[in-house]
Amino acid sequence: MLGLKKYKYKINLKDRQMIEPDEIFLDSKNPMGFSKETLEGVLEFPIKSRYFFIEFAVGILILTIFAARLFFLSIIKGEYFWKISESNHSSRELIAPERGIIYDRDFELLVANVPRFSLILKNGAMLDDEEILDLAKKLSPLIQADVAEISDIFKEAIAGLASQKSDIVIFPNVDPEKALILKSVLEKDGQLTLASQKGRNYIDGEIFSHIIGYLGKIGRELADKNDYSYNDLIGKAGLELLFEPLLRGRAGELKREFDARGNLVAERIVKQPFNGQNLVLSINAGLQRKMKESLAARLERRGSRAGAAVAMDPRNGEILGLVSLPGFDNNLFLKTSSKDLKKILSDSQKPLFNRAVAGEYPPGSTIKPLMATAALEEKIIDPAFQVFDPGYISVPSLYDASIIYTFKDWKYFGNVNMKRAIAESANVYFYTIGGGYEGFKGLGIEKIKTYFKKFGLGNLFGIDLNGEKSGLVPDPDWKLNVKKELWFIGDTYNVSIGQGDLRVTPLQLASAYAALANGGKLFKPRILREIVDGDKNIIQKFEPEILNESIASSENIETVREGMRETVRSGSATSLYSLPVQVAGKTGTAQFGNGKKHAWFGSFAPYQNPEIVLIVLVEEGEGGSVDAVPVAKDILTWYFSKK
Repeated sequence: MLGLKKYKYKINLKDRQMIEPDEIFLDSKNPMGFSKETLEGVLEFPIKSRYFFIEFAVGILILTIFAARLFFLSIIKGEYFWKISESNHSSRELIAPERGIIYDRDFELLVANVPRFSLILKNGAMLDDEEILDLAKKLSPLIQADVAEISDIFKEAIAGLASQKSDIVIFPNVDPEKALILKSVLEKDGQLTLASQKGRNYIDGEIFSHIIGYLGKIGRELADKNDYSYNDLIGKAGLELLFEPLLRGRAGELKREFDARGNLVAERIVKQPFNGQNLVLSINAGLQRKMKESLAARLERRGSRAGAAVAMDPRNGEILGLVSLPGFDNNLFLKTSSKDLKKILSDSQKPLFNRAVAGEYPPGSTIKPLMATAALEEKIIDPAFQVFDPGYISVPSLYDASIIYTFKDWKYFGNVNMKRAIAESANVYFYTIGGGYEGFKGLGIEKIKTYFKKFGLGNLFGIDLNGEKSGLVPDPDWKLNVKKELWFIGDTYNVSIGQGDLRVTPLQLASAYAALANGGKLFKPRILREIVDGDKNIIQKFEPEILNESIASSENIETVREGMRETVRSGSATSLYSLPVQVAGKTGTAQFGNGKKHAWFGSFAPYQNPEIVLIVLVEEGEGGSVDAVPVAKDILTWYFSKK
């Protein structure tokens, strides 16, 4: 290493000139004669080019990441985040339309919309379990509901707030008398409020409940999938269910805008609601009330609670009245407390069950006019054909002749023709024409089934009510498949007199008797007559629908009708002979269970030009002439006196 030498240049300390910054860093230790090639003694070194490339690449990578993220957030997820942003400062709420109202055939109001107070849980409300319990205790005496019940409803509603982001109705039908007291309680809380809304009022609810039906809360999933809000009520039974789209109308939409602090700054309707359409029924409200009153009185006298009645216009299939007892008050489904509903649901007599369209019963002797029609049409008998009736028939077993089966009648008749057999309900006559006896070949079960089907038995009509049942017309295949048993002649005998496994609904029997009354046309039964607007102008009118008009010839049906008229003249329904109009009909007493009976009566009037068919069923009655005929007499007397 080179030795140190004296500097060739010195700094003059006596000179007061300013020292340049680069002079500060002059290294006095640097050797003289340093090498320029190795950059010895140079104050600044050049940065290598590869560092520039690395720095540039990192910068580009960072910019690319930012650009990609920006593209993802603004383009791919832009709509999603826009909706979130929109929901933070605005909300869209459905505007419930006014539900359509319902009239009877003469425009008597059956269902109306009236102002109601609803208890509302405000959007954004947050209540813990302790607060909920405290509120429930305060509200319980005011809305007549249990504390536990109120607590559960609140918890469900709070869960609903998270998904709905709107006010939620807690109780839709607060008693107006309690509303003022309730309001003072709510003002202190701040998370609840009362709102005036339109609610349903079922006029004479218990009388029309099985026809009209009722409303109930919509499920959250159903609300999310359809044009409903979580607060809406939806049809759950009857016409309210079946015609829900017509009655409800179309919801509108309200947009509300809020500032950063959540204060409402503006609101506007973005879609107008359309009110529901109004229904005009074929029901005669006065007749319906009378049917319920008469049947209920007979049931009370009998000590029974269950029965049904159906009135139909045989000229077009319109239902004039339809009663099922026990009934229920459909207004209870709009009450705040569920105590009354629990009583209904736990009632062993099943008041919600519509026996008129869904009750399946053995028809007993009311089936005999249909049997007579089939036998005449198949020409196995004529009107004068007679059978000797000693009060029973005896049939030996096909497998063991020593075994004798006896099929009884209710009394000794001697020789009977068809009209007398219908009027006095001679079983042996119908055993014979149904299953055959002593060399006489009867209809047989297959032909019996064919004609029963023509009359509508064993079929669904598609009436505009929910829950309709088809009944049952048994045959060998059915018995083998269901009971794992063979079909015997006794099965045919039983079906021929309306017993055994044969089942019909009161609606089916009414339709079959309407076909006899009108000369052979089976109409589809219906309740909805017209759809009208707010000024009662017809929007749509429903015309009669014929399901079958080739049941039998008019001559054969007229012969059967004469036998049914004889029932009132001299048979099992002579108490109707005093009515101001001529009535034709048939009684029936159907055995079931352990010696129990159902009492039936089917009728039509006036005899020459029928305008009403009436079917009456008293469950666990004594007999058709004892229990069902008096009900029919009371109803028909009222009906024709009004006309």
